[in-house]
Amino acid sequence: MNRAALLSVLEPVAQMEEIIVPKSGGNSEFAIKSDGLYWNAGLGREYKVGKDAAPQALRHVPGLSSAAIKEWPVEHLLQPLNWWYKNGEGEVRALANSEGEIISFTKRSDHGINNPLRMLEAIEEGLAEKGVATDDLYYDKVRVGLDRVSFAVVTHERHEEIKAGDIMDAGIMAFTSPTGESHIEVTPYLNRLICTNGMVSPVAMARWSVRGDDGGSVFDWAKEMTLQSWDAIDDEMDAVKNLTQVEVDGNVHNVLADLFERHHVPAGQRQLVTEAAVENFDGTMFGIAQAFNWVANDLEDVAAMRHLMMVTGDVAHQTERCSACLRAIN
Repeated sequence: MNRAALLSVLEPVAQMEEIIVPKSGGNSEFAIKSDGLYWNAGLGREYKVGKDAAPQALRHVPGLSSAAIKEWPVEHLLQPLNWWYKNGEGEVRALANSEGEIISFTKRSDHGINNPLRMLEAIEEGLAEKGVATDDLYYDKVRVGLDRVSFAVVTHERHEEIKAGDIMDAGIMAFTSPTGESHIEVTPYLNRLICTNGMVSPVAMARWSVRGDDGGSVFDWAKEMTLQSWDAIDDEMDAVKNLTQVEVDGNVHNVLADLFERHHVPAGQRQLVTEAAVENFDGTMFGIAQAFNWVANDLEDVAAMRHLMMVTGDVAHQTERCSACLRAIN
C-alpha cells in the first residue's frame, strides 16, 4: 500500500472530532427526540448519539447495572445520565464523526484520544532522522477501528536475505487507539516479501505510558521509540535468520503444541496455523514461525493479528530449547 492509499483508509478515523468537556460545573445535557438520544455538550452544538455510543455513555454512570442499561427504556435512565455528566468527577471525552454523530464515549482520559496520522508522521520523521528515504516507503498491516488502529511503515532500503531467495524488509509498526481505550505501542517490524508475512518484536516493543507533567506527548514518544526500534532492527534480523538453522523435522506437533499453550492461541486459530505449517513447512523453526504470520495476514481484528505476530517474535528470541523435543525452556 502506498501513502495515498493509507491516508484514504485512515481518513474517517483521523478526521473525527474530539470533544472534551468537564463534568462538574459543565453544561452537558442529554435529551430524547423522536429519532433517538442527543447530547448538548455546552459548546453551542447538539450531537446525535449513535446506537453504540448511547449504552457506552450509560455504562460510565456509577450504579447503573448492565441489566438496567440493556432492558430499561432510555427515558428512564435519562435522569441519572444527566446528573452524572453534570456533577461527576473528571471530564467527558467523546468522538464525533463528520456527520456530527457521537460514535464513542471513553473513560481513558489518562491516554487521551489519539490521531493515527500524528503517529504516522512521528514514525516517518524518526525514520528520516535515521537516513531512510521517506519518499519510497510502503505500508502494510493496515487495520482501522475505533478502539485500535495498526499500520507498518516499511522500507526496501534495509533488507536481509533470510535464506536463499527469501528476503525480509525492515520497518516500524504502530498500534494506536483513537479512543484511547487500548494501549499504544511501537515496535520493530520485519516484512517477508514472498508472502507479506510480518512479525513484530516482543523484546523491542515499547508501550506508551503517561509521564505526569513532564510535557511529553505521544508524538514525541513515538518518534523516540522509532529511533530506538530502528537501532534494534539488526538484532531482530539476526534472530530471525538464526531460526533457519534450527531443524524441527519430527518435532513439528510438539513445537506447535508448546507455542499454542505458551501463547494461549484460540482453538480456531490453532487449526489454521497447523494447516499453514504443514502446507509451507521448510523443516526449520523459521517455517514454524511463519505459519503463525500466514494466519495473521488474514485477520482483520487488530488484537488477534498482533497476538499471532508476537508469537513469531517470541520464537525468534527463544534461545534455549529441549534437545529432544525442541520445546522452549527460556
